[in-house]
Amino acid sequence: MSMLRDYLTRRLVFENHPALEETRCLNRLQTRSPCSVCRELCPQGVFDAGTPDWTRCDSCGVCAARCPSRAIRPAAMVSEKILALAARTRTATVIRCARREDAADLSVPCLAALPWELLARLALDGTLTVLEGPCADCPRRPLQVHWEKTLTELRTALGAERAASLLRLVSAQESAPPQGLSRREAFSRLLSGSRAAAAGVLPEDRSLTPDGMLSRRLLAWRLKQQGAEAPALTLPLPQFRAACNGCGLCTRLCPSEALHRLSGAGDGGAERSGVWHMAVIPWRCTGCDLCASACPRGGLELEARCVDLLTPQVHTVHGAACRRCGQPADGEADGLCAACRAETGTPAFLRREKVLF
Repeated sequence: MSMLRDYLTRRLVFENHPALEETRCLNRLQTRSPCSVCRELCPQGVFDAGTPDWTRCDSCGVCAARCPSRAIRPAAMVSEKILALAARTRTATVIRCARREDAADLSVPCLAALPWELLARLALDGTLTVLEGPCADCPRRPLQVHWEKTLTELRTALGAERAASLLRLVSAQESAPPQGLSRREAFSRLLSGSRAAAAGVLPEDRSLTPDGMLSRRLLAWRLKQQGAEAPALTLPLPQFRAACNGCGLCTRLCPSEALHRLSGAGDGGAERSGVWHMAVIPWRCTGCDLCASACPRGGLELEARCVDLLTPQVHTVHGAACRRCGQPADGEADGLCAACRAETGTPAFLRREKVLF
């Protein structure tokens, strides 16, 4: 009986509350610059003790939307609603705060739980109307600042003019525009066939428990469907500088696998060419800034750029390759990288050299 009760408890939490994917959490990947976004924004103190206490969660979902690395995935029930919403063929979408009674395609406990990528995905289908709730007396009022940040991100990505034409905000004092569906019809339509719809709107991931990148993948897939008509978006992306030597540390740390390194061909072969190509896949980059903060040479930094979300941005690095392993060397006379020098010679601390790690 105890095992059954534990299973049902875990199942309930899984269905109704977000979940932390530790392999993507910035604090699990590095300790130099601790991230406290989830702890600071959660009004219920779910993250106060380090390990999330989901029994305190009120399912607002804001942590999943605001996590810099998207390490917190939405509750399974929320993910299925999002998939069903993205699978519709209608050109107008209405989202409302749960404190309103108007008919809508999706109701959320707090508008701050909506990532900008989801808003952009729905807006690209036609017109998106968001019915704001009465925040003045709402217990989640402190979260309003995060909703404002989401709107800023959306306007930056789409451009202020395009965002204004696609997004309509209806305040709590305004009446909602007339809808073609009743509340019951909208709710029924939203939930019907959501699992089958996932394969159509997100064919590269048919999992019923998508991760925190769900809205980003939905946006990327919609842009791919639009082809040449897809608009360019403005996002904060890593920009490589002359100081980059192609060491690849950023590619190993990136929680969303947005950064990649390829060896360039040369007279001495790919391993000895001294040429590396550093690639950024824009739709995968969440702008968490881990790459820039971890780079020991200051070789890259985040910079807002207007790009095709699906086209990789490539930076070519020319430098000295280690004569032993072919990895980027630091220009020392022995022609070795730091790792090979440590294996073959006198330890760095005995040579009184500076040690980065």
